[in-house]
Amino acid sequence: HELNTLTLAFGLFLLSILELSRGCRVNEQFTECFNPCNTCRLIGVYCSIICESGCDCIQGHRRNQFGVCIPEH
Repeated sequence: HELNTLTLAFGLFLLSILELSRGCRVNEQFTECFNPCNTCRLIGVYCSIICESGCDCIQGHRRNQFGVCIPEH
């Protein structure tokens, strides 16, 4: 019984790690609703938020012209 509980706990731990990463790159995090307007070119420009799940820049970062999340300046 202890082995089954340990195996289940380990499996859930691995699934949570995979769920969090979702293949996002450096300075990105997976979110259920990201802002596709979070780019350097659109600072101060109105952009309606279309809710999509995927990788978004972490707080304090925006995508540059190459799609890489860089620190805001």
